[in-house]
Amino acid sequence: MYPLTPSRPPAALGSGSSHPAASAAQQGWIRLVAELLTSDETRLLASIGMLGLSRGALEASETIFAALALARPGAEIGPLGQGLVKLAKGDARGAAAILNAAAPSDAIYFFHAVALRGLGEEAEARDILENLAAVAAEPIRDMARQMIEQVEA
Repeated sequence: MYPLTPSRPPAALGSGSSHPAASAAQQGWIRLVAELLTSDETRLLASIGMLGLSRGALEASETIFAALALARPGAEIGPLGQGLVKLAKGDARGAAAILNAAAPSDAIYFFHAVALRGLGEEAEARDILENLAAVAAEPIRDMARQMIEQVEA
């Protein structure tokens, strides 16, 4: 039953730190940032992005998560943060698109289900949540179970 398979494959952000939508100059900066950022600095930026998100600084958070997505292709935090910003802006469709294209993880799947619920795609969201409730690690497993219970209530 697990892993879940998104209806679209993970987005290709190019090899290394290049991104098809970025200009040559931007790609140079992205490579530089990716080389300079330590793991601790990446975590710090992610924490700042999440803090900004929780305080309503959506544009600043969006910029941080976009940079992390470009600087750390394949890492969960960039697209996860981008999806959360889209959800906070009320853009469930945008969130679903970003999360659906991201590399699979329990957190990505959970918030993809949240976005799908926002689009009225209850059956698809419930399938994802039921899978997570059955096999995901805590806290995602518990969050999925709580969301299922809320829908049933």
